[in-house]
Amino acid sequence: DRKLLTAYNGFIQKQEIMLPQSMNEWKPDLIFTTRIFSNGSWDEGGRLFGGEFQNQPQSECSKILINNQPVSEIDISNCHATMAFAEAGVDWFANHSQDLYQIQKMGYWPREVVKKAFSIVLNVDNETSAIKALVREATREYWSFAYEQVDRPKWYHNLIADLKLAYPEIAANFFRARGLHYMCKEGEIALLVIKECLQRKIPVLTLHDSYIMPIQYSVPVTDIVKSAFERVVGVNCIVR
Repeated sequence: DRKLLTAYNGFIQKQEIMLPQSMNEWKPDLIFTTRIFSNGSWDEGGRLFGGEFQNQPQSECSKILINNQPVSEIDISNCHATMAFAEAGVDWFANHSQDLYQIQKMGYWPREVVKKAFSIVLNVDNETSAIKALVREATREYWSFAYEQVDRPKWYHNLIADLKLAYPEIAANFFRARGLHYMCKEGEIALLVIKECLQRKIPVLTLHDSYIMPIQYSVPVTDIVKSAFERVVGVNCIVR
């Protein structure tokens, strides 16, 4: 991995990566990518970090220039959720045509609430922590003003109960802090993508479960990401 990242850094530093600034100006991004693990374990964490582009608002990423070319950003849809189902032996997108966060059993709840709650229950190690995180998110995002479902007493208990009923295949993995393990898989996928793109001389920037590349390479990089995901996780994914 170290040799691969050394080669990648050498390649990407030869490219001109420009970040958008105010008044139609750009500044260069000096990228030096590292892989950072957590808790003294090779199995936790492991995402790739390095580059100011990773701190850009999502709306600004589309304005990045690579070698003076406009870029495209592709994203692995429902990344951690798909990994969680794969861990339970379920290939979600091979068996379902619907959005993972908009299944009928969760129809009472807004998609954004389900998505955030799903992420929380996979990342914390107990239900009390999940409730606290949900309340913080609801306060930060003003959910009670946006969603009538949240403007009710102890709504978070009902939400968690509905998650358990709607996704019984993976309910056993809730509150087990599996998020760090899925981040490790994200890192493994990113390394495979980097390796293949290096061989093809494609400049690609990694943003955890997203990838940014000159727009003319969006189709081959999409295929590379899908293949890498299947190799690491063992199931299909949707890339958007």
